[in-house]
Amino acid sequence: MQSTEENERKEGILFFPKEAEPDLVSLLGELAEHDDSIEIRFLARKALHQYKRQRGHDLTDGRKKVTSEQILQYFEGSDDEKLSIIDYAIKGQVFAALSIFIDRLSKEENPTVVASLMIAVGRLGSEPEIKVLVPFLRNDSPRVRANAVEALEFIGSLKTYPFILSALQDQDNRVRANAIKAVRVLSPTSTIRLLRQMIASGYISMQASAAFALGYFPSEENLDLVVSLL
Repeated sequence: MQSTEENERKEGILFFPKEAEPDLVSLLGELAEHDDSIEIRFLARKALHQYKRQRGHDLTDGRKKVTSEQILQYFEGSDDEKLSIIDYAIKGQVFAALSIFIDRLSKEENPTVVASLMIAVGRLGSEPEIKVLVPFLRNDSPRVRANAVEALEFIGSLKTYPFILSALQDQDNRVRANAIKAVRVLSPTSTIRLLRQMIASGYISMQASAAFALGYFPSEENLDLVVSLL
């Protein structure tokens, strides 16, 4: 997966082992976030999602054992200490921290800490955590909303994209930019399928989001979707 050749990185992702070492999981996370190829980033996120679903959240905690008590102690300290343990958990794939981070989301008041917790939940969580992240798309803090979009993208499931598409209507530039970046990894076929599902949902909010999102995908093929909303 460290090859300079895109096809070799793709092969490494497609045959990612079920019993991977923490270093390899971290490398997959790096590809999911930073690879130059949109396709590689999307495949890496899907692989991470499958890995988390297969292994569950009770994995060995990264390179060395970290107890729940130790993690909680950091949240009794300063915001810098909280950010430190969040960053450690993300880099070390400390899956046992997930439930603690979810609990802290409702208790932390500093938007910087909440925003960092968002990323951790996205990186360590899977589909069950979608319902945890979605309410933060309406948070007062633009930084929190932007990170909620990014966290939903990290989940790696197509089920997150109707909510990501709804963020295209956000008034903050960073939130919209994160939503656009997330949607661009999808194929045109997947995008249109999602928009059709949102329109057919019967929910006015979802239909309004789909109508707004269609402005980012102008084509004659999409005219029937616009007409169906009139």
